[in-house]
Amino acid sequence: MARSQFVRGDEIMRVKHGGGEPLRTFTEMCEEFGVDRMRLVRLLGAHGGPAPKVNRSNRSICANSWYSPREMRKWWSALPERIRHG
Repeated sequence: MARSQFVRGDEIMRVKHGGGEPLRTFTEMCEEFGVDRMRLVRLLGAHGGPAPKVNRSNRSICANSWYSPREMRKWWSALPERIRHG
């Protein structure tokens, strides 16, 4: 099998659990919104952010969370500007 035919595990997670739309990792959502990880964690907890669609961990050594980009963008746009980048 040629190298280009291999599919990465995270790509499988995006498609398999996305329900028609590719999921995005937490890090990708941070980059899209232009905030660091801790800021987004605090905002999600304090302002009722959407839950991840998939959580994946390997004995707490490696963990990934995949979110619906549509839900995250809807939640993000509903936050007041002063809270988003305050």
